[in-house]
Order: sequence, then C-alpha cells, then structure tokens
Amino acid sequence: LYKGKKLDEDKTIELLESADKFSNSAIWKILSDDAIYNANFMMYNSSRDFEGMMFGKAVLYAIDIIKRRLEQLSKLKK
Repeated sequence: LYKGKKLDEDKTIELLESADKFSNSAIWKILSDDAIYNANFMMYNSSRDFEGMMFGKAVLYAIDIIKRRLEQLSKLKK
C-alpha cells in the first residue's frame, strides 16, 4: 500500500527493485549514518533544552521509519 492505495503489479516490481538498490547503496549508508550521528550529537552535546532533545529524537524516528519500510519491502520480494 502507498498512501492507502494498492499499487499495480508493474509499480510494485519497480518499487521492490528500487528499494533493494537503495537500501544497499553507499549513499543511503552515508546519509543515514550521518543523520544518526548528528541527531545523537544534538541530543547529547549541543542540546540545551527539551526542544533540542526532541529534534534529535525526531531525526532518529524518521530514519527508523525509512529503515523499517525498506525491510518490509525486502521481505515482500522473497
């Protein structure tokens, strides 16, 4: 499902192939690792208030959502 609607077979195949390539790509590894590093730095080193801590947690949550979606898609392919 995407935005509450079922994708047609061609789009599903395209999505599964893209997700597999993306989740194993160097750019995803660099971007996700960098976002996690910066979120942790914000929370533990430069955060001076609750908002700073929540911002870092929000970044980690967003990365987690993407990772879980990619894992779901990889399981569909098998």
